[in-house]
Amino acid sequence: MAEATAAPTSTFETQLDDPHEKMERCTLIARRAKRKIDLEYLRKANGDHVKAFNMMFDDLLRDQEKHRKYFNFPSKEDLEDNRL
Repeated sequence: MAEATAAPTSTFETQLDDPHEKMERCTLIARRAKRKIDLEYLRKANGDHVKAFNMMFDDLLRDQEKHRKYFNFPSKEDLEDNRL
């Protein structure tokens, strides 16, 4: 029976070695999701709910950026040691 873990199936899985790039990719995905919601669903949604969602989402992105400044990313050696 062949091993199922031959190679990563997506580009995102290959980025796990670089935590800086992973953080950038996650932030980009979150911003694209917010833009998509703004463009596609805002016209149909009740204004109060949309405002609440946007404020919550903006706060989450702001917190992510703030914590990113103080987070010490693990070194490549630390990541390799934890792959057991």
